[in-house]
Amino acid sequence: MPADQTTENEIKPDWAQPAAFESVARLDVRPTLASGTDPFEQIMNFMSELRLDENFAVIASFDPQPLRRLLAARGYASYGEQIEPDHWQILFRSEDVADGSGDTVGQEPKTWNEEKLLHVDLRGLAPPGPLVFILSLLDRPGMSKEVIVHLEQDPVYLYPELNERNWDWERLDGDADEIRLRLFRPNSD
Repeated sequence: MPADQTTENEIKPDWAQPAAFESVARLDVRPTLASGTDPFEQIMNFMSELRLDENFAVIASFDPQPLRRLLAARGYASYGEQIEPDHWQILFRSEDVADGSGDTVGQEPKTWNEEKLLHVDLRGLAPPGPLVFILSLLDRPGMSKEVIVHLEQDPVYLYPELNERNWDWERLDGDADEIRLRLFRPNSD
């Protein structure tokens, strides 16, 4: 079994009992994986159709640990279960991404609320992680109109993506080792 498929010691949490997930939205990415295509964009598009607090399941041919770590940084707890060979069900439970509990674990971003604004510290996350994280966060339905991001370097590839999504930005004073940006939706009044 590949390293990504090791969940032998994973304890099934109470929230991952079958009854809790009978009616969750499901996305089966096994055909996409079988075609040799990375399903990341498909998963992000699927998630963009969900409410921020909505639980869901991803069906894959293996336990996608990198995806689980990425979504954990965005406020999702997960539980993986192998149904049969090449058939995994990964259940994701939405948690409050802005509740201050998103402590950094390895290369995962830290999130917190400060003065009613969501802050996301992406320092230490290898490229293109910060770009991917920011864009998927901004594309989520129900996302607030403003977020503060803390970065190690100027995100030159982010700016055109922000323009395309009708988001604006301004540089804020920050620590000596960071680029701090306020991302916001311009008033449409």
